Amino acid sequence: MSQVQGVHLTKSFLGLDPSAPIPRRDFSAGTVMARLLNAELDQMFHPLKQGQSGVAAAKFHRFVSCVKLAILGAPATGDVRRQARG
Repeated sequence: MSQVQGVHLTKSFLGLDPSAPIPRRDFSAGTVMARLLNAELDQMFHPLKQGQSGVAAAKFHRFVSCVKLAILGAPATGDVRRQARG
């Protein structure tokens, strides 16, 4: 049995220009980013699989932050730790 889970996030929700194309990123299975995104998606969906009716806001925001990191890459300037906390 296979299982598919997904989330639709708009460009504007991610803070991206809605009229600009999203940079294409491919993450091979087993890479750090692929494993990170998969783990965060699983953590976010776990409560739903257990019969709960919602997703914790903190888990959702953490997942969104990981998606932004995957699309845009790490911040290139300034204090990376402060930007990550933000």
